[in-house]
Amino acid sequence: MRVAIMQPYVFPYLGYYQLLHAADRFVLFDDVNFIKKGWINRNRILLNGAPHTFTIPVQEVSQNRTIKDHLISADQSWKPKLLANLKHAYTKAPMFTDVFPALEKMFMEAEGSIADLAGKSIRYVAERAALPVSIHRASDLSLSTDLKGQERILAVASGHGATRYINPANGAELYNAERFTAQGIELRFLRMNADLSYPQIGTAEHVPALSAIDALMLCSPEELRALLGQYQLLEAAQIPRSTPAHG
Repeated sequence: MRVAIMQPYVFPYLGYYQLLHAADRFVLFDDVNFIKKGWINRNRILLNGAPHTFTIPVQEVSQNRTIKDHLISADQSWKPKLLANLKHAYTKAPMFTDVFPALEKMFMEAEGSIADLAGKSIRYVAERAALPVSIHRASDLSLSTDLKGQERILAVASGHGATRYINPANGAELYNAERFTAQGIELRFLRMNADLSYPQIGTAEHVPALSAIDALMLCSPEELRALLGQYQLLEAAQIPRSTPAHG
């Protein structure tokens, strides 16, 4: 059983969904603390040929409360503004008529936890790309709050029957492969292909690390799935380390 785990973000970049492509089970890490000024509730689209950041406002942001406990703002003025920007940016995109109605419904109905909206956005992309992955929430395991870092990851992975755990390559220094092996789990790291690109609107040079919304608007489901397959899975020994891994 191949398992990947990540905090829930609203329409994250394509590298995030490559974890779903590589996994049998993907777990939304919704019961860890919210990250201020991170990418949980914001991302970037290409507007007038340049990156433009959009934000889903949440109430009482605190790094001392979990992601699932952060509620979307009751002020709904962000909704028509975001949808107007999406229309302006992507009306001429080939997939606009297929994708925009689903995004419009998702954003207009957004309420409650930011983790719920993020989960819906992630499931939408997975379904559009026809990824055969099941998506779960870490909070459903009701783990002890005393479990932190690598030990919490191990507990979630074990709880989902992992025989292989897949993590982004840029987080390799946080993990000890021997600790995973001791629990019967192979540790692998996913690295996106550096040349991953697709035609964009208003720019001749590809702008990387945008929200998946950009690719959704510009790529067919088949093209999207092909993009998500452009990565390498590496062993811990293949990842350069600048500091020792945590035990």
